[in-house]
Amino acid sequence: MTAYLLRLQDRHLAGARFNLHTGEFVLGRSSSCDLVVHDSTVSRRHARIGMTDGSITVTDLGSLNGTYLDGEQIRAVREVAEDQTLRFGSVSFPISTNQVCGIELDSALETDKCDQLADGRSCSPALSQSQTRVLERLLDGLAEKQIAARLCISQHTVHNHVGPFSKASTFILEPSCSRPSFTETTI
Repeated sequence: MTAYLLRLQDRHLAGARFNLHTGEFVLGRSSSCDLVVHDSTVSRRHARIGMTDGSITVTDLGSLNGTYLDGEQIRAVREVAEDQTLRFGSVSFPISTNQVCGIELDSALETDKCDQLADGRSCSPALSQSQTRVLERLLDGLAEKQIAARLCISQHTVHNHVGPFSKASTFILEPSCSRPSFTETTI
């Protein structure tokens, strides 16, 4: 039997899906985990998920924001059934044995504009979410070392995020916004 963790975002499927086969998997933010979830509320090594003979279990690994099964915090090994929902930090995953679970995608939703953040600031779609977070801190006047400390990442990672847009692009500040934003212009 194969089971699937299907990522939810705002009560809708977000596209991320983990296939669970027989074995044990560590879920977390670290790239060394078997199941990597890129979300700041998920600990580096957040939870252990096991699957044996069609049985799924989950164990919290001492995460900061907790592991929840249908809204109840997990404090010991718990068995998980189909159609239950696991939450790691603020990220929810319904369990399904089908590739698509019973949650229907809402086609009536308006399509979000990808070049604008939720608060109205413009943002280049060519930048990743991580690069955008670093750039916002730069616009706040922080040095790379300060950014690394605030985002809990290495200075090397900050430098790698800064590199692509400091070498190949120039950014024009747009005074129409309450907070400085940018438009990418390649030179």
